[in-house]
Amino acid sequence: MPLPIPYDLTFPDRAIALGRQGLGRSEIASRFGLSIAELDTLAAAHPDLARALTRAETEARAWWEALPREALANGARFGHLAWREAMAVRFPEPAPPPGPPEPRVTFIFPDNGRDRKLKRQREREARLRGESP
Repeated sequence: MPLPIPYDLTFPDRAIALGRQGLGRSEIASRFGLSIAELDTLAAAHPDLARALTRAETEARAWWEALPREALANGARFGHLAWREAMAVRFPEPAPPPGPPEPRVTFIFPDNGRDRKLKRQREREARLRGESP
């Protein structure tokens, strides 16, 4: 039988504080000395921790989103490409819901008399063979 996971009443406040430093869920679990699965088990058993982890994710995203603005305001160099990649991995955007298929576009070009010419040619060939058009 597995041992129960110890719950510290300071976990919710500490989780929010760590989120304000930009730490993600796995980093928070590591700071608590837990695995991600153990942290999720505690969050399921303690609604206050679950709410705190949701808030910590918001705080972490705010910390990450503030980086370029603060660098610009302070005149510091900023690696925007590395930041963009880190944001894409850390906060993936959900896939958009499937919508209606894109309409197909059909272009109709004038035949410049080609159809009439082919029709007259077929009629002429039919007359030469002795057939009636």
